Amino acid sequence: MSRAPKTIATPTPAVTRQPAPTATATATITPGAIVYQGHVQVSNIHYQGVELNEADEYVEIKNIGTQAVPMDGWSLKVLSPNNVLVDQYVFSNGFILAVGQTCHIYTAKLSNADNCGTGHGFDSATPLWPNTPGQGWHASLYDKNNVEQARFTY
Repeated sequence: MSRAPKTIATPTPAVTRQPAPTATATATITPGAIVYQGHVQVSNIHYQGVELNEADEYVEIKNIGTQAVPMDGWSLKVLSPNNVLVDQYVFSNGFILAVGQTCHIYTAKLSNADNCGTGHGFDSATPLWPNTPGQGWHASLYDKNNVEQARFTY
């Protein structure tokens, strides 16, 4: 008579299970989103001007830090939802954003008390910011090394 081989149960070693990876969320466009590192933020885009050719459109930047920020060679870029560069404004040598200071960089307005001496801004004869919020247009502020420091999406 043949016997069936005897099965010996061996304990299964304890396994620490890692949670199953979750799908990476797709970035969503949040109108009015402010993203920044450092002390300067792009705090608003006034995209619907009322003057001829919407020359009074502007991007608002603000120093929220405790020290003045020299912005020589920094640039403020108008970017489409696909990150295509539409236009840019380069800050002149010697421009310093004081602690707590807020400045408006206009599409084409020649002078205004709140432009902090930045001249006529982008100098564009046509509007830069579409009047369609929620599409992902954004203003991005880059330092002189072309590193993005701040972004506002509308």
